[in-house]
Amino acid sequence: MDSSQRVADAAVGGAQGIADRPAAVWYDQGIVRLWLLCGAVWAVVSSVITAATLALMVHPEWTQGWPQWSYGRLGGVSWRVAAFGLMGSLLYAGMYLSIQRLCGRAMWRISLSYLHAIVWQVAVGVGTWSALTGRVPPRLSSQWVFVADVGLGIAGGLFLWNLLMTVGKRRVPNLYISLWFYLAGALVFPVAHFLATWAAFPLPGVQVAAWAGVTDGFLQSWYRQQILFFFLLMPALGLFYHAAPQLVGGRVPRYRAAVLQFWCMVVFGMAAGARYLHWTVIPDWISTLAMWGGVFLLLPAWAGAMNGWGVWKSRTGGRGWAGGLVVVIVVALSWWAIESAASSTRTLSPYTTMNDWSLAQDWLVLYGIAGLSGALGVLWLVRRVYYVQPPAVLEACAVGPLVLGTAGWVAAGFGGGAWHAFMHFRLDAMGVLVYPDYLEIVTAVRPWWLAQAILAAVAGVGWLGVAVLIVVSRWRARPPAPWVHSMCPVVALELELPDLPASELEGKPVLTLAAKLDRAKYFAFHRRWERRAGIFIIGVIAAGLLLGGLPLWSVASLQREARKSAGAIPYTPLELMGRQIFLTEGCANCHTQMVRPLVAEAARYGEISRPEDFAFDRPTRWGSRRVGPDLAREGGKKNGYWHWLHLQNPAEVSPGSVMPSFAHLLDQKLDFDAIRQLLRTEQALGIAYDPQWLVDDELSLQDRLFGEQTVLEQVVLRQGEEVAADIVRSGGPAGMFDRQGTALIAYLQRLGNPPAVAPVQPADTQ
Repeated sequence: MDSSQRVADAAVGGAQGIADRPAAVWYDQGIVRLWLLCGAVWAVVSSVITAATLALMVHPEWTQGWPQWSYGRLGGVSWRVAAFGLMGSLLYAGMYLSIQRLCGRAMWRISLSYLHAIVWQVAVGVGTWSALTGRVPPRLSSQWVFVADVGLGIAGGLFLWNLLMTVGKRRVPNLYISLWFYLAGALVFPVAHFLATWAAFPLPGVQVAAWAGVTDGFLQSWYRQQILFFFLLMPALGLFYHAAPQLVGGRVPRYRAAVLQFWCMVVFGMAAGARYLHWTVIPDWISTLAMWGGVFLLLPAWAGAMNGWGVWKSRTGGRGWAGGLVVVIVVALSWWAIESAASSTRTLSPYTTMNDWSLAQDWLVLYGIAGLSGALGVLWLVRRVYYVQPPAVLEACAVGPLVLGTAGWVAAGFGGGAWHAFMHFRLDAMGVLVYPDYLEIVTAVRPWWLAQAILAAVAGVGWLGVAVLIVVSRWRARPPAPWVHSMCPVVALELELPDLPASELEGKPVLTLAAKLDRAKYFAFHRRWERRAGIFIIGVIAAGLLLGGLPLWSVASLQREARKSAGAIPYTPLELMGRQIFLTEGCANCHTQMVRPLVAEAARYGEISRPEDFAFDRPTRWGSRRVGPDLAREGGKKNGYWHWLHLQNPAEVSPGSVMPSFAHLLDQKLDFDAIRQLLRTEQALGIAYDPQWLVDDELSLQDRLFGEQTVLEQVVLRQGEEVAADIVRSGGPAGMFDRQGTALIAYLQRLGNPPAVAPVQPADTQ
């Protein structure tokens, strides 16, 4: 009889099923079912959004008439929906069940469990809707509308508090391996989330990033790593350690490897937060710290892969889909270890960042490790909360496409990134770019994008199968109640750890200290630590303060110095409007703005980037992937009419381009009230613009008929006329000085090409 049947007997067998057990422990199964059903819903939503996003990469013309559905706008949405909606729901479902079983009691406060679920789902739903409707300019995997981000942070805090109190009042003396990983993830996520997504409200109802320039760029990349590492990877590994041995009838063979894996992941994972920022404007010591942290991630990943392989080898059952999932997860973890160590080095990082490779790194953790662990958790959970054996055909329809699609999708991402890097950095014997035209790279990589779209659709079919599996199991279930009584002896099944051997020096004529030191190699001290959850909490907090706090303090100091630089020149009102359009349309998802000190990049894009280039950017636009060329030094390279045609029909001036049309910007006129609001926001943030620019429009209709204009309109239209004159000189249409496209062109012409005299001065350099 397998473990699921024993649990079912305990649930429905009444007195006969529990007669030989010492005491009953009540578990709340209702919260697990709630998270499972939410995961089924997000599996459908995430699959649709992800498939649509990747399809628009290959066929940008499909957005004709629907500019709000472009790849630029959807790119960040699909990532967050998958991470917080789908993976978050499945991982929380597994954690809620395993925490109760591992602590020998129900959650400390059931009301907190349900409040956490409700707040989380509402926050993800509101955030997704706000992003799809363009309410907040997208950032690199961070910042939804403020209420949604605050909701996620509060929900994470509720879960942390409930977890800490449950662990503190547990009925089991030692903390099992899974709880270590859960504690680390729950401690880091709320702090990292609030730091990176915190917004400033300089004016009522106006939301902007609380951080600017180098600080914001660092936090966006650091947050991306912490979400992947502590929100997804750590809970996924904790769930794997708990669910995999039960599904396949095995056990964790190497206790010391698990200890080594956990503490190394906490320390090196925090240190490697900036490992994708090599060769950027961050201080060298942070880059070095991130490099060594990333390289040493090979150690804990290797230890985890050994344990995962040992679980599969020690199996007594589960030779079907569950056993196959265990093998695939171990392979994914092994590849992640090798890839992380290699891409963290300064030598290889230029080739593995700012192209499809960097995106595949996210997919590997998000879908390959966390996603498949979540699917493994579903197979385990439906047996324990619905008391049914899922039909083999449903498991096959879910796991088969999921594994094949995910593996192929991630492989296509790495393949496209490698090909992109090869062409991007290739120089001839004279040091000249072999492929100077970026569209040559786009044309060569486009088949890889098509493969990604197709394989992502296959993986989406697998996730739809997971959703169907959950719904069918719920429909077929006959549980007695959402509360199930099981017994403390379940600990013997789920907390089985190897006995520590005695020291070889015991009883020998040696010092007692020598025997204790010899026994320490078996990590006997860690068994004592496991009786004190505070040790784990203090260790995670210390690593965060030292390895996360110091780099943040350093880049904040660098940002303050950058604002004082003579090269830090604020934007004009028209350029401010153009930057807002650039952000709203999601252009940073395809165009980076960071020229690194590399020969190929300097030859292709121009002068390397400096901290003062981003001094007044909220948010920064460093980006993580180049679908189009870098725009940090775009200003002055092409005339205004070229940009006009490029916005109207990119393929006309750039054959092979995958950029969608932004013709709607060429028809929409400037909104001077919106520009005035942007200026007021910037002034509240410390930029001393001319007060006359901020005065509300009080001109009457008669004044308008006589051609009167406000001071702001005069300033904006004067620069707009300069852009329009450049368009006309190049053979373009006349009278286009007051269009939103004109503002965007003015912004693009400003990048890397600041005016000789600053139009305004910073009022506050802090």
